[in-house]
Amino acid sequence: MITDLSTKCIAPGGRLLVVGFASGRIPSLPANRLLLKNFSAVGVYWGRQADEHPGYLQQAHARLCDLFLAGKLDPPVHRVFPLAHAPQALAEVSGRRVLGKVVLTI
Repeated sequence: MITDLSTKCIAPGGRLLVVGFASGRIPSLPANRLLLKNFSAVGVYWGRQADEHPGYLQQAHARLCDLFLAGKLDPPVHRVFPLAHAPQALAEVSGRRVLGKVVLTI
């Protein structure tokens, strides 16, 4: 569903990254939307990338952490739970009710 909506609102000439299949299904793209909006689509299987390029991913992670600490990233937070409610937080994630990040506070 998210991929389908993304193909409808992507800017002409944009790039759509399909990362994994956490939604439970592998998304498909209608070729007519690729042609009409002149955008590209790239599939990313994160697990394979981590296995094949561990050094690159470590560098990318370090750069993301730097950007976050500098206040240049604003990740969407779905909900914040105290550590005592970790089972409830995991239920939210496994129940696919999360848009953004789930944060556990210690």
